[in-house]
Amino acid sequence: MYAGTALLVLLLSILLARSLVARALEPLEWVARRAEAITARPEPLPEPEGRDEVATLVRALNGMLSRMQEAFLAQTRFLQDASHELRTPITAILGHVGYLLRRTPLTEAQRESLEIVKREAERMGKLVSDLLELSQSGTWRIEPVPLRVLDLLEEIREEFAPGFAGEIRVEADPGLYLLGDPYRLHQVLANLVTNAIKAKAQRITLKAFGVEGRVVVQVEDDGEGLPLPLEALAQPFRQGGPNRGSAGLGLYTAKRVAEAHGGRLLTCKTPLGGACLRLELPSAKEL
Repeated sequence: MYAGTALLVLLLSILLARSLVARALEPLEWVARRAEAITARPEPLPEPEGRDEVATLVRALNGMLSRMQEAFLAQTRFLQDASHELRTPITAILGHVGYLLRRTPLTEAQRESLEIVKREAERMGKLVSDLLELSQSGTWRIEPVPLRVLDLLEEIREEFAPGFAGEIRVEADPGLYLLGDPYRLHQVLANLVTNAIKAKAQRITLKAFGVEGRVVVQVEDDGEGLPLPLEALAQPFRQGGPNRGSAGLGLYTAKRVAEAHGGRLLTCKTPLGGACLRLELPSAKEL
């Protein structure tokens, strides 16, 4: 009899305890659901009355969200201001270069140099427009076309090799094609090569190959490597170190462009011993 009574008391105690725990956890579950909703719509949580632990947690989350929104707005304002300020000198450079190309007797070497200046100023102008577009909508448009990967990598090598004291190698199948936006992908690869040079690399390899219906493009170097995990470096305005001398948009841009193509940006290992960044992109067969 006593055993049966004890068992009944134990069962009732378990049921009561479960009920109490469920009631105690209800406010925390509500906070968790609301916090998950922040990712889709960053609005503050309604603050419950009282000064218990749940109310304290909600106020802390709201404070964190407010600081994040202030930082995001500050970055957006910076992008907008910088974009407007950069347009004037870029327009002036293009105007003067165009005049020299049209009206001035030039040697072949001088003409080639001015054409490079013109092409890079045009790319800078496109980048400025991109920054302004990003600050307003948070997204970039891409215009994918079939691209011969070897041509894309050779274009990058030819752009950087004259001013680089080290070696830039290209390894790609001549018959390999990908589906991508030529301007955006050039921008990404140029950023990755620039990062390698800033990391004191003396050897850089631009490598491409196909795998499982995708095209993989890797930029490998023998430099100092990545100072932080890719997830941290791929945040806007996050610089890789005090001596890298950039605005902190290179890897952020690379990640966003890769994702806009339906691909991704990853780290990888390289026998060169430095950094290895890997773009996985759609092949031209997916057109």
